Amino acid sequence: MSLTKKNLFAAVTLFGGIFFFQNCTDDAPQNEAVIVAQYGEPDVLNPALVGNGYARQVYDRHIFPPLTDNDPQTLQVVPILAKDLPTITPIDTGKYKGGTAYTYEILPEAIWDNGSPVTANDYIFSVKAILNPKCATEKFRAYADFIKNITIDATNPKRFTVFSEKAYILGEATTSYIPMLPAYHYDEKNLMSNFTISELSDKQKVADLVIKDLRLTDFANDFNIKFNREKGKVSGCGAYQLEAWETGKRIVLAKKSGHWTSKLASPRPLLAGVPNKIEYHFYQSATAALTELRDNKISAMSAIPAADFAKLNADAKFTSNYTLFTIPTTIYTGVNINNKNPKLTDKRVRRALAHLMNVAEIIKTLQGGMAQAISSPIAPIKEHSAKNLV
Repeated sequence: MSLTKKNLFAAVTLFGGIFFFQNCTDDAPQNEAVIVAQYGEPDVLNPALVGNGYARQVYDRHIFPPLTDNDPQTLQVVPILAKDLPTITPIDTGKYKGGTAYTYEILPEAIWDNGSPVTANDYIFSVKAILNPKCATEKFRAYADFIKNITIDATNPKRFTVFSEKAYILGEATTSYIPMLPAYHYDEKNLMSNFTISELSDKQKVADLVIKDLRLTDFANDFNIKFNREKGKVSGCGAYQLEAWETGKRIVLAKKSGHWTSKLASPRPLLAGVPNKIEYHFYQSATAALTELRDNKISAMSAIPAADFAKLNADAKFTSNYTLFTIPTTIYTGVNINNKNPKLTDKRVRRALAHLMNVAEIIKTLQGGMAQAISSPIAPIKEHSAKNLV
């Protein structure tokens, strides 16, 4: 662990994404289910409602692939559902001067389960659902309300541009992670087509609309509860669909037959589905999951405590069945210092406190040596990480 000289923030990059895979490669029998251990159960499978971390592990990419995302090996942003990375243009004139334009194009092969193409209209619908103040989308809306308008290319319904009226550091991340929901499925009454992005992003206008137009409430009443956990109700363009949810036990995803990703000219591993089924089994603790892992009842597992990881790695019988590896993550643990405290206003005091911390011992004792000292909150794997700070 190290720290910056500016605020003496002590941070550790955790290599905590520790995975165990058994029979989970392209060469594995595809009729076998891959069983993934999770320490908790999802709350909803509607991505616009965000859901907890366990929910995102289930639906991300498998059911609702984002436009772009981080490659799990390189952590670099790569196109997923988008044809390419977005074109990002600062706006110097006009109504949105000072803002930014983000232009995306959806893969031409991408279609919904009913055979219709995934288009910019579906993206616009998804943004409208998030901006609807009657929808339980507060967590997402807090990031997406900077979006002021979206226009569609007149010659290509899959190409669109998102406009903001101010620069936003999370602009690319937010616009690329808007969940692509099929409007025909999530808005059967076509209620949200009666409203514009400009109206919904204006706090005063949308407050008036909520009072005067009950269609916002009517839509939200269905959207908040109807598409969360039932087979046939959770619908995305990903390679998998929800087959079953046994409360307290497991969620089963089934691979779609003849999915459009098989027609891609250049394969995209982060979109493709390999096993015919993925089962997420829920455990109350790592100890409970480890018991079944040792009995070969689990295919994949992450976030294993460092001490257990070391023991398993030294077990020849275990390693003959499983491949163990660690991956870098953008997660870091740090010690924050309250710079407003009068006793800490002097940077020399903060520096002295920082030097009192035995970073190497912390990594060795708490993380089993499976962590890396960093000099800033930017992960070392990133190209723009300042590696010369001490």
